[in-house]
Amino acid sequence: MNEQQTVTTKQRELGPASDTPESLRDRLDEAFRDAGAEASCHVGPSGSVVSVTLYTRMLSFEPNPEGATVWLQANDIDADARFDSEGLHLVVDLHTPQAVARFTDLLLAPHVRTRAAAAELAEALSTHYLSTSVRPDLSNHTVELRLHDNADLHTTRTVAEVLGAPGIDEGLDLSRKKHLRRLAERLTWLITGITTAPTSAVAVPECAHTPDQITLCLTQHQARQLTTRIQAVPPPEPDIEPTTA
Repeated sequence: MNEQQTVTTKQRELGPASDTPESLRDRLDEAFRDAGAEASCHVGPSGSVVSVTLYTRMLSFEPNPEGATVWLQANDIDADARFDSEGLHLVVDLHTPQAVARFTDLLLAPHVRTRAAAAELAEALSTHYLSTSVRPDLSNHTVELRLHDNADLHTTRTVAEVLGAPGIDEGLDLSRKKHLRRLAERLTWLITGITTAPTSAVAVPECAHTPDQITLCLTQHQARQLTTRIQAVPPPEPDIEPTTA
């Protein structure tokens, strides 16, 4: 076989010209960064196109070659798992471009989507100057939305107004724990109505160092639906201090 035939045969094994080991390595490395997981991606040894050394534990499988192999085989991913030369970190050798794509879609894409949904929701809420925090929970691919509330902020009431439900705290004395829980319950009804999917909320009364908090657990789809609803509402004008001559 001459050199040209060798190159052509190797390209057929890899697939399109864009699926070179180097490009696959770069795309997989970017996917790990987007997923918030630490790993080192390399052009693979003989018989593999890309090798991945995992420094972050991935919850899809046990952090050992046996556990990873079970997951890889169950998901029809053409790959092998082993420990690195020092026996410290798990290494996955992916044999084909299709294996790289499937590995990315099944292991990393859910993390990427969860982080993106959380970031988009946080950005939408920030335009309304609301005291909230948003965190992706990568253990179950949900989005945690925490509302920090007190008599001055009225965060929950304002969020409800933005979502189209003014007066959600009507008739409630939020200094009472029972009424704070009722407010959280009303908020879950509102979000369930908007997203047509159930959600859960936990109310935590204020203490010496933190205000009242209501924490919602949202699916990725719910987070995106709320983001769309919030983005449709013009944000308030920021308070501008008057200037003096």
